Amino acid sequence: MEVVAGDVGNAFLNGWTKEMVYFIAGPEFGPELEGKRLIAVKAIYGLKSSSARFHEHLSIALQKLGFRPSKADPDLWIKRIDNHYEYIARYVDDVIVFSK
Repeated sequence: MEVVAGDVGNAFLNGWTKEMVYFIAGPEFGPELEGKRLIAVKAIYGLKSSSARFHEHLSIALQKLGFRPSKADPDLWIKRIDNHYEYIARYVDDVIVFSK
């Protein structure tokens, strides 16, 4: 089996937030939005729930790919392919994949 590790860049921007978060737009948003209140709908770094939202997002994506969480550790995902298993272990936005 091959082992590959990686970090999901901008991971928290993939999950939708359940918190009501707003901010006042700065000049980087352009003259039409500068100074206006904007609502963030995606999870952002710094929110208490951001890692939980990404955890949900990644769980759904892995299930769609046919992986199932192991009974011993819900962050170890397993998929049987023909006569072997493939594994994905995750910790927040870091992953390690064991695959043939």
